[in-house]
Amino acid sequence: MERKKDCKACIMNSDGSIAEESMYNNTLDEAEIFAYSMVKKYGKCVAVCESTANLWLKTYEAFERHGIGVCQTGESFENKGYCRSKNKD
Repeated sequence: MERKKDCKACIMNSDGSIAEESMYNNTLDEAEIFAYSMVKKYGKCVAVCESTANLWLKTYEAFERHGIGVCQTGESFENKGYCRSKNKD
């Protein structure tokens, strides 16, 4: 069951198809484990996060530590160099 302290993730390929869906507990440790596993599995990654109060801060911190570019929903990918996927160029 999804709770507010859980983060839901949808991992998409560069063509927009869903590669996998996952959840992790909204703690810095769990966000670090998730970020590490995504980089290990997929290589260079870009994340789009919904900023829901301050719940996204742990995810943002963990993703930044692992070199995952982070955009908030509503930001334009074309206007943010760090939000472009390596396959879009």
